[in-house]
Amino acid sequence: MKNKLRHIYHIIFITKRQEMTIPMTTKGMILDQMVQIFTRKGCHVYACNAFLNHVHILVEIPSPTDFAKIINKVKSSTGVVYRKYPEYADFSGWAAGFDSFSVSFNDLNRVKHHIEKQETVHQELSFEDEYDQLLEENEFNAYQDFMRASFSAYAAVNNHIKNKRK
Repeated sequence: MKNKLRHIYHIIFITKRQEMTIPMTTKGMILDQMVQIFTRKGCHVYACNAFLNHVHILVEIPSPTDFAKIINKVKSSTGVVYRKYPEYADFSGWAAGFDSFSVSFNDLNRVKHHIEKQETVHQELSFEDEYDQLLEENEFNAYQDFMRASFSAYAAVNNHIKNKRK
């Protein structure tokens, strides 16, 4: 019997300095470009969404050996979008690195739903709180295993959430 493996990942990356520079009205432009790149690389994108300073992608990548190469291609290709479109004039690209969590096929719909409802999620949670929940769900110790972003970057996100609630 031939081995059958599925490599499904929930990938997250942030804007440089976690600046709120992804325009919500035209975010589809950059998300469509991401999906196209993944598709050309033989990947299947289940969900892709963004909220102001970060992107979530739920994707099946056929070969784990190409994983980082594909993610870096997506980031480098979309990170220069601001040079082409005036809507992205404030967008200065992506921060170094990314986070990824493997997703079981049984958990696919739950993660997909979470990604699709980002605007609703962030009416309640800051990016920091959302990220902490993801780390906890995946059994990572957020304070021991990872270097946290600067307080000022998180303060900007939290202030945006507080102002939106008023």
